[in-house]
Amino acid sequence: MTARQTPKALLLVWSILIATAIACNVPGLVGPPAGPAPTQPVVLLPTQQVEPPTQPVATVEQPTLPPPPTAAPTAAPTLTPSAVPSPTTDVITMAAPVVSTMTLYKGAGACEPKEITFSITVTNPDQVKNVVLFLRTQDKTTASKTDWDEGTALNPRSGGEFKRTYHSSDIPTYGSFGNAWLYYQFVVTDKQNKLIRGRVFTDVTFQACP
Repeated sequence: MTARQTPKALLLVWSILIATAIACNVPGLVGPPAGPAPTQPVVLLPTQQVEPPTQPVATVEQPTLPPPPTAAPTAAPTLTPSAVPSPTTDVITMAAPVVSTMTLYKGAGACEPKEITFSITVTNPDQVKNVVLFLRTQDKTTASKTDWDEGTALNPRSGGEFKRTYHSSDIPTYGSFGNAWLYYQFVVTDKQNKLIRGRVFTDVTFQACP
């Protein structure tokens, strides 16, 4: 081998040795052995998905309240015959009075009428003790009035009627006024001495004969 061929021969021998060392894993001739290749983590997939256990939900049962009591209908009280109020039958009332004339004359002249009749009918006459008629007069011009007279009891008739006839001269206030109104009022006294007063009427003229 020539000197010129020696480096090439050495290079060839060296290459063969390195290759052999690599193949035979000769320590010292090659670098550190390669570590094991990293492995991918193994992920185990479950064959069946496990659901978390279902917790029972506590339910509170509402108490059932009884229905409100129904008020029993109030029965109408039954009145026995002794408890049924009977209509009052002893009440005394007066009907409208009846007067024979609306103008009464007085004096010596020939004017008529010079008599007047008052009549009134009452209910329950068996409860009536008497009926009294009171009179007074009022001057039509001056409006002056006389006092009421002492009253005159009327005469009882059938059917609860009480009546009395007056002559003009019987009127207690005969001579007080020449042209006046004659006032009259009926007052009933019952068996218990209770007074029942009628209204005052002022519709009769009492005047002197012209």
